[in-house]
Amino acid sequence: MEGVERCLKVVGESQQMDFMVAFASDDRKQVNQHFGSADCFVVYGISKDEAKLLEVLQMKHPRAGHQAGHDESKLRSRIDQLQDVDAVYTVACGASATLMLKKAGIKVMMVDHCSDIHQLLQDLHKQYLDSPANWMLKGKVQLERLAKMLEEEWEY
Repeated sequence: MEGVERCLKVVGESQQMDFMVAFASDDRKQVNQHFGSADCFVVYGISKDEAKLLEVLQMKHPRAGHQAGHDESKLRSRIDQLQDVDAVYTVACGASATLMLKKAGIKVMMVDHCSDIHQLLQDLHKQYLDSPANWMLKGKVQLERLAKMLEEEWEY
């Protein structure tokens, strides 16, 4: 995994998550880092039943002479590692990184420094159950659309 120093995946029963979010955090408890210079991303999956830790990505530190957050190949590598997430929570994200994330279909959510990840997950889960944002339904809507298309009669 280029750009990743260490990847810790949670092993256990495989449950389908409806969407995934990543948090830029150095302590795995609070969102406290800028996207481009984040040491670590904590990735959770969210379903109607739960929010579950899926993996922790520890990023490689930049080589001497390279800017921490504005190296385009570094940003691309980070985004490639986060390709399965639907949103990334960070305290800040530069314009070029925001554009690259948007093109990759990843929603950028900027929050206050030291926002509690557990509280954000509770809020996300409640929103998902009560009135989900469009980005939360992206994968689910595509699967439902595919299922509907498969049920239709096809003319040959």
